[in-house]
Amino acid sequence: MIKIARVFLLTLTLFCTSAMAINPKAGTWWNPQESGSGYSFDGSGTTLAMLAYVYDKSGQATWSLATGELTNNGANWSANLENYIGGPCMGCAFRPNQATGSTGIVSVVFTSDTTGIMTMPNGSKTAIQAFFAAGSTIGGRDDAAGQGFGGLPMQWGDTYMEKIETSASQGFCTAKMTFKNTASSPRTPFLSFDVTTNGINVGQIIFNFQSLGGGQTASIFGAATGVAPNCAGLSLHFNESASKVFAQ
Repeated sequence: MIKIARVFLLTLTLFCTSAMAINPKAGTWWNPQESGSGYSFDGSGTTLAMLAYVYDKSGQATWSLATGELTNNGANWSANLENYIGGPCMGCAFRPNQATGSTGIVSVVFTSDTTGIMTMPNGSKTAIQAFFAAGSTIGGRDDAAGQGFGGLPMQWGDTYMEKIETSASQGFCTAKMTFKNTASSPRTPFLSFDVTTNGINVGQIIFNFQSLGGGQTASIFGAATGVAPNCAGLSLHFNESASKVFAQ
């Protein structure tokens, strides 16, 4: 089976304060016209860190790190870009990387939560966007009957999560996810959602299709453990790092 999507390390949450006019989305960003390099953003409060996987002038892969403060209600960010090389390969014995110094100031003007213009230390600019811009957070249940959630559909290539609903039945709060496979071959979705009630994390719901045939639409149920039987206060948040869709 080939893993086709949802493999990045950072969870799909917004990390800035609710008072910010723009909340840059945590996770992987890129310019689709510049495939092969990209940027990961994460932070706390108004502090934003960016990890860049790029190349030096000779073409050698380089990791760069920049940490700075968001200003202007989240629209502006700038920081010193520090570069590193020479760390261990995956599975190899640890060896410390080598700092190669700073290349100058990198800055971003965020035009929305998922788009922005980055200015490089040499003054060149590139338009960047969140890699998974759709379906950033699924939360805020509409009513006790479970009318669905915002931010849908969520897409993995030719397969989609179309709807997720909650309902109270026989003393349990359950969630139902509907998934559509428009490909000709089967898909195996494994999707994880963190469950919160009144802002407190109480567990997870796992939706695992053993096989969803080509051209099929199907639904699967999951129990929302640790939640009131009437689903009161329930909110679901997509856990990107724990979720995958496989092609068979």
